[in-house]
Formats: sequence, C-alpha cells, structure tokens
Amino acid sequence: TLSKQIPQMLLPHSVLIDYALSCRLSQKEHVKLDFLCVGFTKCGTTALHRTLKKHPSIFLPAGKETLYANWRHKYEDSPQRLKDLYFSSISPGQKVGDIEPTYFKRARMVYECFGPDVKLIFMLRNPVNATYSYFKMMIRRTLNDQQINYYRKYHHYCPEMFADYLNDMIYSNKDTRFQYDKWIQEYLKFFPIEQMTFVFLEDLIHNPDQTMTEIQEFIGLDSICHYQLPQVNKGDFVSRNYYCARINRKLLFLLRKLKQKRISHYTLHLFYTFRKLIRTVTYIKNDDTLSETYRLELSDFYQPSIIHLEQLIDRNLQNICH
Repeated sequence: TLSKQIPQMLLPHSVLIDYALSCRLSQKEHVKLDFLCVGFTKCGTTALHRTLKKHPSIFLPAGKETLYANWRHKYEDSPQRLKDLYFSSISPGQKVGDIEPTYFKRARMVYECFGPDVKLIFMLRNPVNATYSYFKMMIRRTLNDQQINYYRKYHHYCPEMFADYLNDMIYSNKDTRFQYDKWIQEYLKFFPIEQMTFVFLEDLIHNPDQTMTEIQEFIGLDSICHYQLPQVNKGDFVSRNYYCARINRKLLFLLRKLKQKRISHYTLHLFYTFRKLIRTVTYIKNDDTLSETYRLELSDFYQPSIIHLEQLIDRNLQNICH
C-alpha cells in the first residue's frame, strides 16, 4: 500500500493513513510523469532538455522549468493549470517528462504530486565549477537582495563579489545545493535508488553518445541520433551595474509571473524578444575564470560531501570531482 512506502520516521503513525490518502488524491490530480530531472542547477539541464526534446517519443514542456513549486499553492486549480499550461499536447505513446533543476530540494513535493513510480534524473557536475557558474548566473539575474547589495557595495561587477558570496552563502552552509549527497539522501527517503540515474555533465560533454543512450534507456526508450549537444546557458555575461541589476531582477520576476498565467505562446514569445533587447543594454560580457586559490579552497570544502556521494551512488569520482 501507499502508506507502507512513506518513511515511518517522517510522520507520526496516527497520520500515516491520512497522508497516504492525500498523496494518492494529489497524484491523481497531477499530470502523470514517466521521468523527471530534479537537479542540479548549472549542471547541464538546459542542454539535456533541448537534446531530449528532439526524441519523437518524448514529451517535454516547450520551455524548461515550469517553476510549479513556486506557484503550486497559489491556485486552487494548480494541478489542472499545470496540465493546461505545459502538458496539453501530449501525443499517444509518448514518454512524458519534465526538467526542473530547482526540485533538488523538493523530494516530498515530487512524491506527493507525481507519485512513487516516476523515474528521477540527477544532473551533477564538479561542485567547484558548479558553484562558480551558479554565482555568475545569480550576479547576472540578481534573484534576491543579496546580489543587489553586492552591486550597491561595489557599483559594478568585480571579483570581490565572489569572495563575499562564498562567505555569505557557501562556507556558512546557507546554500548547500552543491552538497549533492544531502539532497539525494532526501530523495532516498521517498524513492528507491533503482529509480534514479546520476548523470555528470563531464560525461555528457566528453562522451555524449554513450551518456545520452544511457539516459534514454533509463527512460525506457530506444536511443536515437543525439545530434550535437547545444552549448547553452554558458553564463559569460553579468549585469552591467547596480541599476542594470535591478532591471534584470524585475524582468526575472515578471517572467516567473507569466509562467503561471494562462497567456498565449505568442505573448510569451514577445516577452522573450523584449527581454533579449533589454539585455543588450543591461548585460556586459565577462569571461572571468575561477582562480586556483578559490578552486583549492572549494575542493577542500566539498571533499567530505564528495566522499559520501561516491558511497551513495557507488561510483569513484576521482576523475571528475578531485
């Protein structure tokens, strides 16, 4: 029964049956997913989305990331809204999936909405490189006040921002997204490891055919020609200055609002065109690379997490993470 699949330590015994029933009802309301990529940020999920979307037997929403977790509780009809906005054109026989790298911290939600049988893809990467790439993305998008304050402090992008970011978020453990073992363990409370596959961006880059074949076989499909993996979301731009950072933040939040509204694809396309035009003014090219000093610091910091990850997924990561 469903109640037997809920980890006993997570809930009091008296509410297990009610929780199981609520999960079953929720799962019936939501779109039935065959697979879901749940993480991790800046680990190649955009390239994976664009490549899998070329397979005729796979259905993915047109745009990566529905951001459903952000608006799930805002609407009474959110499950139907999700179907209408992103899953309304599934063809018979297609494997239905989604790519949501921010779901790495949503194990319980994934279980409650999409059930115990969904196959889970984890995209990973050397956490040192992922940390720096994520920092550059955040400085470009200025998602929260922290990045805005960096621009207020330094006026424009500079390397000192990264030192502040490491102290504020990484070394303080306020943001543990690249301590992969922690989040995979959360998923293991709800799903067996046999329903998971762990794909490293480094493997995807160096051996794309074999890696994509393994992913498609995991989904339950025959492999097709993979084409050339697209180079997307490289992160070689940052906001030009404090004022541009604020503009980019406004655009980001406007996009998030649009993603939960019943608007036409044409309207969304107009927004993307407008945003692209604005970015020609608010973005500036930046090709800074991670210094060796920070690389060594971060390698030492992530070492315990990497060792535990090797044990969890039963793989030696010497060539990738050390």
